[in-house]
Amino acid sequence: MVEGPTERPIPKTVKKDIRKAEGVVKKAKEKNLIDNPLARFNLNLDGQNPDWEAKDGTKSPAHEKKKLSPSEKVKDPKTGQQLNVLKSNWEKFDSQSRSRVLVFLPPYNNAVDTGATNYRAEQLGRQIDGPVLSIDHPGMGKSDKLTSEQKKALQSDEGYDPVAEAELRVMKEMGITDIDLVGQSMGAWAAVSLAKKAESLGIKVHNLIVVDSPGEKEMKEKTFGGELTAGEMSEGKYLDLYQSAPYDTEMRSASGQHHSAVKKNADLARWALSSLANDPRGIYRKAMARESLTDDIADALHSNPDLRVKIVNGTLSRISPQEANAKLVKILSERYPDRVSQAIFQGEPHLVMEPAKRFASFVKTVLK
Repeated sequence: MVEGPTERPIPKTVKKDIRKAEGVVKKAKEKNLIDNPLARFNLNLDGQNPDWEAKDGTKSPAHEKKKLSPSEKVKDPKTGQQLNVLKSNWEKFDSQSRSRVLVFLPPYNNAVDTGATNYRAEQLGRQIDGPVLSIDHPGMGKSDKLTSEQKKALQSDEGYDPVAEAELRVMKEMGITDIDLVGQSMGAWAAVSLAKKAESLGIKVHNLIVVDSPGEKEMKEKTFGGELTAGEMSEGKYLDLYQSAPYDTEMRSASGQHHSAVKKNADLARWALSSLANDPRGIYRKAMARESLTDDIADALHSNPDLRVKIVNGTLSRISPQEANAKLVKILSERYPDRVSQAIFQGEPHLVMEPAKRFASFVKTVLK
């Protein structure tokens, strides 16, 4: 039986944060709100938000499209490794008619069952008309640990390829033949590998959406020494003050932004400790420092002449610089005209998917 997720109550601390944020907005110059694209979208100032919530409590029809099934594990027939998957709108999936599935690959050490990542999956399910599949990477969430082959690959030029192959075999087990791919941060690297390997495993990729893939140079320079963590924390603070509040109470509740500073720091520490447990040698992160993303995307485009690629990043990202992505798009566009393009999210940091409603709407536009 397919069940929707339970409604998240809005805690008192969220309401307090909302009042505080409303005060910040009220004191700011009017143009600050008008120039904030996330505020415009979530407040539906331009009539473009398919998931609006009116002040009188009425909600858009998209709110009723909560069709997340409980997550389940699917076994890779080759390795026996079980990967945790979360399905949405699955009543629309039909393997006989080659239903196209949107596959969402989450960031590093994010689990599809919990927090902000679960909310992102929920938003994609609300706004995308067809079936959506979210996957816990090996070693993350409820999926089984990395195999020895996958560990070796992540430390070599193979990178995410064996991880991608396992995820593709799991999709084949589920009867999936046609997919669109969207991956954010580390999930973007994994999505590129999936797009590169899919044809050889009998799966057709139609669209590849690469969201804020960490730059090789940035990962090499910032993975160690605390700079990467400092950048993530500063971007989180930016979102907390100027983006999510008071424009998306559901997102704030799902991601824990309503918590006190002490609780937020405790949650961050808990997440960091879990990353040490799930990826003790940091091989997933180190694999993002390889200088191969351009060539990997080119390989995907070469193996699949129908593939379309969208490179997405926020203008304030400290991990995925706009200039590096622009260079990547330029190189690929020269090789594959009209098949590669770039989208810029003004004012967004690396955590570009925190505004989940806006991003899900963007993905729907790309897929059209």
